[in-house]
Amino acid sequence: MWAGSPRRSILRSSCARRRFVVIGDGPLRGDLESLAARLCIADAVTFTGECDDMAARYHSLDVVLSTSWHEGTPLAVLEAMACALPVVATEVGGVPELVVSGTTGWLTPAGDEVEMAERTLSLLQAPETMQRFGRAARERARTLFSLDEQAQRSAALLSRLACEAPRARGSASPRPTLAADRDAAAAS
Repeated sequence: MWAGSPRRSILRSSCARRRFVVIGDGPLRGDLESLAARLCIADAVTFTGECDDMAARYHSLDVVLSTSWHEGTPLAVLEAMACALPVVATEVGGVPELVVSGTTGWLTPAGDEVEMAERTLSLLQAPETMQRFGRAARERARTLFSLDEQAQRSAALLSRLACEAPRARGSASPRPTLAADRDAAAAS
């Protein structure tokens, strides 16, 4: 991957005073720890495993990365945004509904670790952009994804469905006629 490449020295020199935190656990942890050692950045990377106090952890971070290949709507991304953190994430699943690339963070193609690294470094080297993205992320999380907003959206959907239900019940054929039904009617 990056071992022995110029990217390793760029990463090391660009982030000489930075610490990277990998939160969570899973079957790839050993591979990630080995990669950090091969890249000679193991002293700059902390692997926390599972973390019970994410609120405190978010407040100790500058930016959050979500490197998933497959994702629904990740709560970790939404939590980071609510804590005014910019997010660099892969453009998978529901992530583009959360992160607005160039406004609340950056979206990158899944598997493009070079672009993810470049976007992350660009934020770390531009504190004013990082803060602006963080403020926009918090506002987006507050206005579009708050519990009140989600409850209002759910209520509107249920109301709309309830209004459509009587029309469906009043239709001439409540369910499609199946071939088996036609065969049974013909046999009798």
